[in-house]
Amino acid sequence: MKRLRIQTLLQTIVTLAICQLSGARAQTSGPPQVSIVWPTSPFQLSSMCIKLKAEATSPGASITNVEFFADQTNSLGAVGIPPFSHVWNGVLTNPVNRDFFALTAVARDSAGLNATSAPVTVYFVVGPPYAILAMTSPTNGAVFAASDTIQMGAELLASPCDTGPEEFFVGTNSVGIVNTNGANETFSDATPVFSLAVSNLAEGNYRLGVQYLGLGPCTCGSVDVRIVKLAAVSPRIAASTNFQFDVVTSFAGKPNVIEVSTNLLNWMAISTNQPPTSIFTFTDTAPVADLTRFYRVLVPPR
Repeated sequence: MKRLRIQTLLQTIVTLAICQLSGARAQTSGPPQVSIVWPTSPFQLSSMCIKLKAEATSPGASITNVEFFADQTNSLGAVGIPPFSHVWNGVLTNPVNRDFFALTAVARDSAGLNATSAPVTVYFVVGPPYAILAMTSPTNGAVFAASDTIQMGAELLASPCDTGPEEFFVGTNSVGIVNTNGANETFSDATPVFSLAVSNLAEGNYRLGVQYLGLGPCTCGSVDVRIVKLAAVSPRIAASTNFQFDVVTSFAGKPNVIEVSTNLLNWMAISTNQPPTSIFTFTDTAPVADLTRFYRVLVPPR
């Protein structure tokens, strides 16, 4: 009898411990977080399709879907996997010619919790339909080795509901036309990011851009990049408190010598790298001090 009471007491303690642990886990979790990242408020829409884009995370679970709404009750579509984006035909959703809509995104997670984003106001305006085409790669200000192949990418964010084609430029020189989805096909969730590779650029500064060849005018993006044969970029203090920078080199497979100086007159080699690719990271193992140090990278002649 005494053994049975002890066993029952132990079971009760274990049950209470499990309940407390579950309660602690519930307290550490919370509802999802969601925001609309495109379009931004206020946005003017004139008879066209736009891509709705949202970012969503959940501290204690996984996001199961993100659903977009107009005025909180009119569902525009749901997306189950990231990136959370959906192409919305604003004209079809506005049969009574409303002046504006308040767009929101609702994120739901695997714990059964949900959250609603801050609203984005979309105004309907009278005017010609137009396209919005944004450069997704490379990033503005990027530095490339002269030997690199650069992947140019552009994302269609709005259009008169067609898909292009798109023409890529280096400066004012056309480097190719991309027609992935076919001319004047319908802009939809399946429309890909358009891309084109360019190589053999000489040293210098370049503006990479894209133009829309579909229906209507375009607000089209561009980025500025720099092409080098050898350069030290992105100086920073690492988590280990050591000084770091990246070396961009067109001399992959050849010795790249890192030298240091305190007066720009006397230089001392402190590292030699023979990188297999066009970029590598150098970390100075000497502790960061108040003493001024200068660095340079050399590729000795053979």
